Amino acid sequence: MAPVVLGLAPGPVLEQNFTIGTIESDWDLARFFTRPVSRLLGGLTVLTWCAPLLATLIARWLGTGAGSDSKG
Repeated sequence: MAPVVLGLAPGPVLEQNFTIGTIESDWDLARFFTRPVSRLLGGLTVLTWCAPLLATLIARWLGTGAGSDSKG
């Protein structure tokens, strides 16, 4: 229920401010990452999105994935 509320309540305001920011910066999205906090949050977001892929790749590299044969 909380994600729905967080999506519906501030969603339109965030979308409007994002649109204003992108128009003011001539669609240069790099300007959103000029401060250390925004860089950190952006990096954490990307890592969160890529975590399942990274976990799979690391497991395959170490040979401990679900598809590896442990009878060996």
